[in-house]
Parts: sequence; C-alpha cells; structure tokens
Amino acid sequence: MGFEVKADSKEGYLLITISGEYSLPSTVEAINLILEFCAEHKPSKVLVDVSPIKGSIPSMDRFYFGEAFAARYFEEKKSGKVSHARFAFLGKYPIVDPNRFGETVAVNRGMTLKVSIDRDEALDWLLTEGK
Repeated sequence: MGFEVKADSKEGYLLITISGEYSLPSTVEAINLILEFCAEHKPSKVLVDVSPIKGSIPSMDRFYFGEAFAARYFEEKKSGKVSHARFAFLGKYPIVDPNRFGETVAVNRGMTLKVSIDRDEALDWLLTEGK
C-alpha cells in the first residue's frame, strides 16, 4: 500500500502532507510526487509533513531517501521543471531520526533542507532563513 500525498498552497510556502505505512517503494513514490507538486506550483519554500507516517525507517533507507531526493531534485531543477526551493520536513520519532541522518545525506549533496519534530521550528527555519 502506498502513501497518500496531498499538496496545499499556504501563504509563503507549499505544504505537502504524506500519510500511510512506511515502505521503501512508497518512499520512491513520495519523492516523485513531491517533485511533481513542485513542478506544478513552483514554490520557493516547501514544508513536507511526514508526521502522519506510521512505522520506522531503517538507516539505509534514510541514506537512500536523502541521496535519491537530492539527485532527483537537482535533475528536475537542471531540466527547468522545478525552481530552487528550501525544504523543511516535519515529523515525529521514530520516522524522524534523532541524528538527522537523512538530512545530513541530502544537505551534503547540496540540498537546502532541514528536518524537525517541531512545527514552529520548521516553519521559522523555512520562512525566515535565507531571505
């Protein structure tokens, strides 16, 4: 069973909410849908709320997500399908890794991205940093 992914334009950012039971194939699907919404809406700031996701994520899947998301994002950006964007991911433990391994992988590959368990912190970083 895949994730349910919804997008909603908010003032100053695009909110993408992902829900369902965690699985690696669902993650691949979610990356594609996030980037499709980015191509459609052309946001400069995106809050991805993964707090409704149930389950836990193996470390290698965290690595895969960070690497694959960055690679696909830059591929889509280079082709002109998406514009430059900042991404804040909002979640809860155990979906969010306390060491932010997936965040580190994506940032090391050039993404402007933050993972948080606090909505106010995520929005503050998303909306005030880099202005």
